[in-house]
Amino acid sequence: MRFSLLFATLLILTINPVCRAQKSSAAQSYLNRGIDRLAKGEVDGAIADFNVALTFDSAWALAYVSRGNALATRGSIQAALNDYDIAIDIDPKRAEAYNNRGLARRMIGDIDAAISDFDKAIALRPKFAEAYNNRANARMAEQDIDNAISDYNRALEIRPHFAQALSNRAAARFKRQDLDGAIADCNKAIAIAPRSAGGFVNRATVRIARGDLQGAAADVERALGIDPNCAEAHFDRGLISLRNDTDTAIAEFTRAIEINPRLQQAFISRGDARYDKRDYSGAAGDYNRAIELAPSPASVYNNRGTARLLLGDLDGATSDFNKAIEIDSRDYEAYVNRGLVLLMQSRNPEAERDFNYALELAGQSRPIVEERVNQIKRRLALPR
Repeated sequence: MRFSLLFATLLILTINPVCRAQKSSAAQSYLNRGIDRLAKGEVDGAIADFNVALTFDSAWALAYVSRGNALATRGSIQAALNDYDIAIDIDPKRAEAYNNRGLARRMIGDIDAAISDFDKAIALRPKFAEAYNNRANARMAEQDIDNAISDYNRALEIRPHFAQALSNRAAARFKRQDLDGAIADCNKAIAIAPRSAGGFVNRATVRIARGDLQGAAADVERALGIDPNCAEAHFDRGLISLRNDTDTAIAEFTRAIEINPRLQQAFISRGDARYDKRDYSGAAGDYNRAIELAPSPASVYNNRGTARLLLGDLDGATSDFNKAIEIDSRDYEAYVNRGLVLLMQSRNPEAERDFNYALELAGQSRPIVEERVNQIKRRLALPR
C-alpha cells in the first residue's frame, strides 16, 4: 500500500496587527487588552474584553474584526463570519476584515468565496503580503499550483523574510516535484524562524520523498522539541516508522489524529498500515473517516473497496471501485479489483472487459497487471 505525504500549511488567523483606532479611553483599553490577551492565547478573556468594548460603540468595525479573530481561533467559525460580515458592512474598505473572513471561509471549505475575499483585500491593500499568502493557500486547495506559486512569489517580493510564505511555497514546489526548490525554501524558512515547528516538518516531508529517512527523522525530532503536540510531526514520524515498524507507525498516526482529528492524511496512512496488518475492519473505518473529512483521491476508494472485499462486502467493494473509476478513469488497479468482484459474482464477460481495459491502461506495468489477472483466474479456476 502506498503512503501519502503531508505538508503542514501555515495558515494564521490573526494576520496583521490591527490598527488601534482612537476611541474613548475606556473602550480603547478593553480593545487593546483583548488584542494582547488573544496574542497570549487567552481566547475567552479576549472575547470578554471585545464584548465590553462593543458596549461603548456597537458600530466599531475594528472591535468586530478582533472578536471575529478570537472566535475563529476558538473554532466558532460561523460566529466569526458573522462578526466579519458586520465589520465589512460598517467599513467596506477594511482590508483585514476581508482577509480574515477569507481565512474563516477557507476553514469551512468555501474556497471560491475565500479567494474572492482575498482578492478584495489585495485590491484594497496591494502590498498585503499575508493576503497573497492566504490566496495562494486557497489556490493550493484547488490544485491551482502555478497561480499559487505566483502569489507566494508576490508575497515574498513584498516581505522577503516571510517564513510562512517560504514554507508554503515549498509545499507548492513539492507538488511540482521540484524537491531541490522545496528544500531550498524550507532551509530559508528555518533560518528565518528557527523556533517554528512547521519549517522542520516541511523539510522532513521532502526528505522522506528523497529517501533521506535519517535527515527526515532528525527534522521531526527538532519539530517535536519545539512543539510536542505538532500533529504533522507525529504523522511524519509515522511515515518514517512504516519502513520497519508498522505498530509504531500506527501509534504515531493515532497520536496525530488525537491532536488534530481532522488530519485526513493520518487516517489514510493509518488505514494503509492497518490493512498491511490484516486489520481490514480498522482500515475500512479509517478510510471512511478520511472520505468524510474531505474529497479523497481514487486510491482511497480503491483501498477501502479492497478492505470491504476482504470483509465479504461485495456490494460495498463494487461501489468503491466504481467511485475510484469515476474519479480517475485510468486507475487500472480499480478495474482489476472490480473485475475480481465480477468474477466472484459469476459475471464473467463483464469481468473480462474490466481486465482487458486494465491491461490497456497499465502501460509499462502491463506484465505485473497481467500476472495479477492470471493469479485471480487461477484462484477462481477460470480459463486464462
